[in-house]
Parts: sequence; structure tokens; C-alpha cells
Amino acid sequence: ARWWWWGNLFSGSLDGNVVVSDWKTSARLGNPLVHREAVWKLQVCDNFLLTASLDRQIRVWDWKKGETVRSLKGHTDGVTALAVKGDLLYSGSSDKTVKVWQWR
Repeated sequence: ARWWWWGNLFSGSLDGNVVVSDWKTSARLGNPLVHREAVWKLQVCDNFLLTASLDRQIRVWDWKKGETVRSLKGHTDGVTALAVKGDLLYSGSSDKTVKVWQWR
């Protein structure tokens, strides 16, 4: 999964790592953000990075600080889709459910 936002590239991988890099120089910005399983989707909203993983979690990160702000748990299988509209986050999962979250 990849996402570009204001000169930064966000890349999620099968090993569960999320790396933030400078778009122009490819320099890594901070340490990888880590899930236990593959990261399937990414979404950036202001200073927040939302990640969906096959570990059944959605994490909200302060990507500039490299810290988890909160973990959203409720799916019983991998999270494979994300969409954000304002303060609402919509997630889809291999468990065949769609959930709506207040993510901020």
C-alpha cells in the first residue's frame, strides 16, 4: 500500500512495517511504524496516518511523532479497505463486514 501526501511517501508492506520517506530524497523519516501482519491500506489525514492490516486492526498514528494514537479493534479478519469522511472512518474486512468508526 502506498500514499503520497505533501512531499512524503507512506509505504505499507507485507511484513507489517509502514515507512515514511521524503518523496524527493527517498530519505526515511523516523523509525518504521509496525503492525503484526501485512498492511493493506493507508490513508493520511493532516498529521494522522490511518493503517489497515491483516492483523484485524486499524491504527491511527501521529506520523510525525511515530506514535500510535489509538487502535481500532472489532473486525474478526483482516482489514482490507479504508475510507475517511471528516471524523468518520469506514472500514471493510475479509470478515464480510463494514464498520463505521469515530476515529479522531
